[in-house]
Formats: sequence, structure tokens, C-alpha cells
Amino acid sequence: MWAREPKDAQGILPGITESVRWVEGDERLAERAPELPGTRLVQISDQESDMLELMLRAQALGWPVDWTVRSQHDRVVPDATRLCAQVQACDSLGEIEFTMAARPGHKARVVKQELRVKRVCSSTESDSGLMMTCLIASEMGVPKGEARACWPLLTNRA
Repeated sequence: MWAREPKDAQGILPGITESVRWVEGDERLAERAPELPGTRLVQISDQESDMLELMLRAQALGWPVDWTVRSQHDRVVPDATRLCAQVQACDSLGEIEFTMAARPGHKARVVKQELRVKRVCSSTESDSGLMMTCLIASEMGVPKGEARACWPLLTNRA
């Protein structure tokens, strides 16, 4: 297990960067995969793990562990457009509805999102044609005073 160390007197985080920890975590899961035949392992993570290094390492290991990450980067795709715009231009797969829990300053509320998806190849020259799927869950009818719940998710799965 790992926890972020407190910042030092200059406001700098000491020790190994979190990006190294995400890659190490994926590698540890990949080591265990042969011990769990018939089990699909999936590393699910939030925006801090949205990094090409992790995705390329998983690809180099032969995908023993799938990954799903909430994206923080609107990537450029091979035709020089942005990934999110391409996905939003796709037909809707359908809708989901759920109750978002209350949080400080916000009451619980029902959220209705539209789902769109596209399989893409990243455009970075060093990534050997990394294929990923982007699913965007985008809130419809956002109540006044609330932030729109829009979540771009990336995965290696088709």
C-alpha cells in the first residue's frame, strides 16, 4: 500500500512520483494474473493516472490487466482533431440515470447522462498505435447552480 507523503517546508512532495506508483501497481497486478486463470483483472483509476506511460506499459506487458481511467486530457487523434469532439459527434448508445450522492454544498440529485463511444488509435508517434476506447457519459438537463457531470472514460477494451 502507498500513501502520498506530506509536502516539505518548500511545498514540494518528496519521494517517488505518483506516476511511478500507477505503473508499479499495474505491473504487480500483471505478475499475479497467471495465478488467476479465468479472471479478468481491471485497474480502475481516476484522472491522476491518465498518462500514456501507464497505457504503453500495459500494452508492452501484453494486456494481462485491463485498464479504465477517467480521462483528464482531451487527446489529439490521428486526423488532428480532439478526441472528445469526435466521440460527442457519434450517435448516442443510450442513457443512464442514477442518484448522485450529496456532498458539501450540494444535495443528492438524480443525474441523467447520455452515452457515446468511439474506438480510436492515439496519435503519439512513440506509442506504436495504442488502441483505446473512449466512452463519454455526459449529463443532460443540468440543474441551475450545478456543475455538469461529464465523464470521459478511456479503456484498452473494445
